Amino acid sequence: MPRNFTQKCFTAWLDKNVERFNNPPCNINYKRGGIQFKLQGIIPEIYWELWHGSNMLFVSYKDNSFWDAIAECDVDEEKTSDGQYYNYWSNLEASEGGTKTIYYPTRKVLWEKEAFEQVLLLSNERTETGLYLCFFGEPDGSSWTYARVYPKDKIASIENLGYFLEAIPVNTQQ
Repeated sequence: MPRNFTQKCFTAWLDKNVERFNNPPCNINYKRGGIQFKLQGIIPEIYWELWHGSNMLFVSYKDNSFWDAIAECDVDEEKTSDGQYYNYWSNLEASEGGTKTIYYPTRKVLWEKEAFEQVLLLSNERTETGLYLCFFGEPDGSSWTYARVYPKDKIASIENLGYFLEAIPVNTQQ
């Protein structure tokens, strides 16, 4: 059951936006102040963890609970002296020539726009039909490892790489 601000805010936002997911969140767990969930119809190796502003679409591989992350969106909320909210990371990017900082009237709106909308966007992008989750590195995960999502037509060109391990369809219905 949601307990903190982020958990409650996510639950309220999800109730209004669940139909926008190509593969809606399922198996939602609220623990240790964060949110963990999988996506319906998507392989169990892919799952979201939202913790203290670090939101990552993680990948597990065989006996390794963490192999890599295939998507990420971070939120570090800041409040201006006039009561507006912004994402520290967006502000940092703006100061380095990136996009202009966006200010939000409430903390809730900040989280909806900077975290949850990004989770939705990344979920839909990384789980489209026809995509494969590809694993690279050492089979036991003892040294460098990573995962990427590729369309089926790219698999043949990467299968012969010495560090390629396996490709799994992202959607369980493929």
